[in-house]
Amino acid sequence: MKTLVCRIQDADGRGPYKPGFSHNWSERETGSLPVHMAFPDVIERARVIVANNGGAVGCAFRSKEQAAKWFSPSEIITLCGYGYSLCWIEIDEVLAENSDQLVVWSKMPFAAGVIRKGWYNAVSVTPLIPPPAPFTQPIECLLADEDTR
Repeated sequence: MKTLVCRIQDADGRGPYKPGFSHNWSERETGSLPVHMAFPDVIERARVIVANNGGAVGCAFRSKEQAAKWFSPSEIITLCGYGYSLCWIEIDEVLAENSDQLVVWSKMPFAAGVIRKGWYNAVSVTPLIPPPAPFTQPIECLLADEDTR
């Protein structure tokens, strides 16, 4: 049975934590444990699942409120400017979970499983700083709640 979770991802289904990119948007020096420390056995398990079944593995959240604990309002604005959205996706299996996040597997690429996008009511966004130079979308993209089906 499919499970509905939310992820912060771009149009390609890639999350914002990637080598050489996080420094462009992250304001934090510390925070929750990285996935490889929070779930030390999940990396190998994920490799086996993808090798045997294909698909995609990544981090997600049970709720937009949980996602909002990871990303500040100004980080959300910055990520939106880089083309990231809060996306509700259907996944096939939760591989690991704690109070901060999930590690999930989907038979389909994450971009293909999106059924809803938007930060609607996820956080109260009051920009304190101007958006970054590459900002191409209006602030309203943070509050949009669009059904993609």
